[in-house]
Amino acid sequence: MIDHWIQNFPAPQKEAITAALESASLAKMRGAMRLLEELDPQLRGPSLKIEILGTCNLEPILPALSFALSCVPARPQLQLAPLDSIEAHIAQSPAESQEPPDARVVIWRVEEVLPEVLFPFSHGFPEEIFARIEQTIERVDRVVSLHQRRMRGVPLFLSTIALPLHFSNPVFAAQHSAGVCAAVARINQKIYEVATGSGFVYVLDLARWAAAEGSPQADPMLDFLARQPFSAKGQVAFGLFLARSLRPLIVARRKVLAIDLDETLWGGVVGEDGIENLKLGHDFPGNVHLRLQRELLELRNRGILLVLLSKNNEADARQAFESLPDMLLKWDDFAVRKIDWNHKHENLREAAAELGLGLDSFVFLDDSDYEREQIRQLIPEVLILNDSGDPLQM
Repeated sequence: MIDHWIQNFPAPQKEAITAALESASLAKMRGAMRLLEELDPQLRGPSLKIEILGTCNLEPILPALSFALSCVPARPQLQLAPLDSIEAHIAQSPAESQEPPDARVVIWRVEEVLPEVLFPFSHGFPEEIFARIEQTIERVDRVVSLHQRRMRGVPLFLSTIALPLHFSNPVFAAQHSAGVCAAVARINQKIYEVATGSGFVYVLDLARWAAAEGSPQADPMLDFLARQPFSAKGQVAFGLFLARSLRPLIVARRKVLAIDLDETLWGGVVGEDGIENLKLGHDFPGNVHLRLQRELLELRNRGILLVLLSKNNEADARQAFESLPDMLLKWDDFAVRKIDWNHKHENLREAAAELGLGLDSFVFLDDSDYEREQIRQLIPEVLILNDSGDPLQM
C-alpha cells in the first residue's frame, strides 16, 4: 500500500512498518516509530505541522496518523483543537510568536453538524429540514472565510461528510430531497464547489473513504461511549488516508510516466504474435489494456509527460500504433520514445537527460518482474508503479 513511500528506509524500519500495518497494532506502530526516530533526519523527511479540528473525538487517531505521516516520510507535529469548536478555534488570533501550521484539517460528521436530518419527522419535515441544510451550507462558507482571514496562505483541507452506516428508515432517506442522502450530497457539493473556486481549499473525501472501507472502519460502541467513531482497524486506515491526502504538501508530484508496450499497452507481444493477434478492444482481456490507455491519456492531458520504453523493433511498434483500430494513445503522445534492445535503465537515464529532468521525476510501469527489479536496484530514485505484471493491477 505504501511501499513506494518507504522504499529508501533501511530493512529493519521497512519490516517494522509492514508488520504494524498488517496487524493494525498500535503497540507495533509505537515500536516502528521508535525505529524511525533512530534514522538520520534527512531520511525522516521535513517537519510537518498539522492542525486538526473536528466535530467528533479524533484524539485516538493521532498515533496512527503520526505513524502514517512518518512513513511519507515526514516528522509530524499534530495539534488537535478542542472538540466541536471549529469556528471558535479558527476565529482566535494566533500568538505573534506562534508559527502557523503547514495545513489545517476540518473533519465533520452529519451526526453533529446536521443531526435533525437523521430524525426528520421529529424536526419539522420537510421545511425545517431544508432550512437546516441551508444553514449548514452557509457554515461551510463561514469556516472558509474565517480561515482565510486568520491564516491566509495556509492550506485548508475540508472533509466531505459521510453517510452514517446505520440510520432509521434508509429506504425513505433516499426518496426525498429533505432526506439524509440528499442533504449530505448537497453539503458535499458545496464543499467541492468551494475547493474548485479557491486556491487554498482542498477536499478530504471522507465520504468516498468511508464508503470504500465500510463497516470494519467503524465502532458503534466507541461512538456512543466517547464520540470516537473509528475501530482500531479504522484508525489505521483513516491515518493512512489522511497522510496520503497531505503528502503532496511535502512530496513533489512526479512529472513523467515511463511505460512498456507488450502486455501493458496491449495484450501480447508484437514481435512474436503479430499485430493482428494483439489484444486491445472492448472485450476481455483487451478491455483491460484499453482502460489502462484511457488512464494514461487522461494523465497526459493533465500535463504528465509519457515516455515509451520497449524492447522491440521500432518499425513493428509504430505499425501497431497505426494499425490497431482501438488504439487510443498515438505515436506523438509520447514525449520520448526509446524502442530498441538496450537496457531499460540506460534508456530511462537517456530520456531524463533529453527532457532535462531529474530521475526522481519518473514513474515506471512495466509488466516484467525483471525490468522492474532492474530499475529498483539501479535507479532507486524512480518510483515503480506496479508490483505485478497483471494488467488488472496496473
